[in-house]
Formats: sequence, structure tokens, C-alpha cells
Amino acid sequence: MAAGVIPAVAAGWQVPPGISDATVPNPIFNLTPAATVDEGNNWVNLSWGPLSMTNPTVVGGANGNFGGGLPLGNYGITTGSSAAGRVTGANFTDAPAYDFFNTPRKPGSSTDSGAVRLTSTGGGTEFTLSPGAVDFGLVPMHSPTTLDQDIQVINTGSGPLTIANNGTINCVNAAAGCNPPSFSIQPSPFSTCAGTTLGAGESCVINVVFNPTSTSQALRTASLNVTAGGITQIVALSGHDTIATVSVSPLTPALTATPANTVAVTGTRTLTNTINPNTNADAGPYIPSAITLTRLSGTGTFALGGTCAVGTPINPGGTLVPPAAGSSCTITITYTPPAGATGAALNGSAHLTVTGYGTTSTAPLINITYNAN
Repeated sequence: MAAGVIPAVAAGWQVPPGISDATVPNPIFNLTPAATVDEGNNWVNLSWGPLSMTNPTVVGGANGNFGGGLPLGNYGITTGSSAAGRVTGANFTDAPAYDFFNTPRKPGSSTDSGAVRLTSTGGGTEFTLSPGAVDFGLVPMHSPTTLDQDIQVINTGSGPLTIANNGTINCVNAAAGCNPPSFSIQPSPFSTCAGTTLGAGESCVINVVFNPTSTSQALRTASLNVTAGGITQIVALSGHDTIATVSVSPLTPALTATPANTVAVTGTRTLTNTINPNTNADAGPYIPSAITLTRLSGTGTFALGGTCAVGTPINPGGTLVPPAAGSSCTITITYTPPAGATGAALNGSAHLTVTGYGTTSTAPLINITYNAN
């Protein structure tokens, strides 16, 4: 070999020699790396080492960590590289939010391939949304009680983070069934991020509600988009409008009779949620919100009873065998004529109204006048 010529060698960690495969019996297997022999039974000394962006032998950093030196190469993307400005694709959501220098990688709904964003100058701003996905579950259609969920925006970077608004709701990277009107962002004081500058480690809250007011039952999805420090983070939103189908039996027995009743009589109506939860994924309960009985005429008394109650759900599955628990309830009306009355004085009337939510219609479930005697 000519003087001054350095022989080619693999740089890395030296591996101790191993044994020939022909050695019998073989020693017990262990994880100690070793070389082997070639086809001529000659030892082949292997060298290997970890791929690193910094020199692992250099001590640096406030805690004296190894690998604290300068990068071993220029990992930045140059202008005109095909790796720059990649359009948003299926892998956009899963792509890392920050590059090797802690610079946001996904501003403007595009990202660069590789470990570093084009013209990266470094930075210290980054944030986390928690939780990363929110499911509001099954909610009866037209429910007046709006479910809400607090989503934290946490400054996990080393510098201040300014947030211009409380985010937006749209269909960017949303799952099938996207319907942004099914979700809304509550203003201040429920949401606290708009116009806020967070110090390192500080957080604010975005309050999102689910609105089960669609005209048909189905799974609803959307995305909450929060932008700060030149990057947009996304929280997946989902909720499910459910529907009930309620049948109402006639009042039995009727409150009218010939001749007129001179003693108390009770009629019963049965409310049954007939939708089948085993065959309909959108099946849900009916929730009575008001049950009222108002006397209109006569001097007798009307009394309201039964097992139906305001706020108690009538569950789906009333036609199953056996019926599902809580899938039906009753409303009773008891009319007691005035004592000692005769003729027309035995007569009276009352109006029954039942309202609630969970069905496609917002009209009262029962809205009828009953005559007694």
C-alpha cells in the first residue's frame, strides 16, 4: 500500500470475534454481538454503530448529556427540493408537528419531507391539544341539554405562545359523516384561548358543545382546528344523534260511560319505544320533558298518575321478546265525579299534554282533551 494512503475501514463500534458455525455443540445463545466466519472459515471482524445526527461522544447541555455538540451535517432542505412543500395527504395528520430544530412543520396545511422544514431557523414554540379526540356519545335528537367538553391548549415549548382565537370547526381531515353545525365553540368565559399569550407550561381552554339538532339520526363528525406559532393542530370530534319511535295506546277504559259514572274511574295510556336497538344503530331513548293534566270543565276532580316521569328515559326495544327494560311506561287519568251529583253535574273534561325529545318531531307526543261522563 502506498505511503499516506489510509485503508478503507467501517467506522463504529468494534465487535468481538465469534465462532464458526461448524463448532459443535454451539454455545448458549446470548445477545452479545459477534462476528462470524466467511466461506473460507476466515474471521470477519464487523464494525457497526448507531445512526446519529450529533456526535454521541461530545458532552453538552445544561445536564452534561452526551450528543450535545453541533449537528454532524446540514439536514436542512434546500430551495427547489422536491421534498419541500408537500401537499396535504393521508399522512398529514400523523406527520410530526415539529422538525429537528423544533420548528413547526405543518403551517398552511402542507409539510416538508424529512426531519427539517425548508428555511428552518429554529424556534421554541410548540403546543399540545388534550384530549386529541372527543366523542360526545349517543345523544337523543333535539336534546335541550347541550353536552360540552373542555379541550386544553398547553404550551409545551420553551417560549411564549400567542393564540389568536378559540379555533374553528370544519371538515379538515375529519372522518366520514362530517357535519360542522353539529358542533360549536362556546365563547368567553367558557373558552379562554382567544387573544391569549401562554408562557411555557401554561394552558387555556376551548369549550366545545355537541348540538343534536340534525333532521336525521346518524354519526356526526368534524375537526377542531387550533392555530398558533405557525402550526395548526387538530382534535377529532364525534357525536351521535339517536332517534326514538314511540307508540301511544288509546285511553283504556274510556272515562265516558252510559249511564254516567257516579264513582271514580281510571283510564290508562301506555307509551312504548318500538325502535329495535338490535337492528338500528341509531336507536335511542325518548325523554319526557313535561306531563300535564289540566281540568277544563266540571266540578269533579282529575288526577294524573302512572309510571311515566319527567326526565326518565323510555328506552328502545319495546317490541323485543322480552321487552327491553324501561322501554314502556304508563300515564293514568282518574276522574272522580262530585259526590251526590246527578245528570250533567257528573260531567267534566281535562286536557292531557306530553312533550319530550328524542323523536324526529318536536311536536307534543300527546295533546288531547278527554271528556268524563
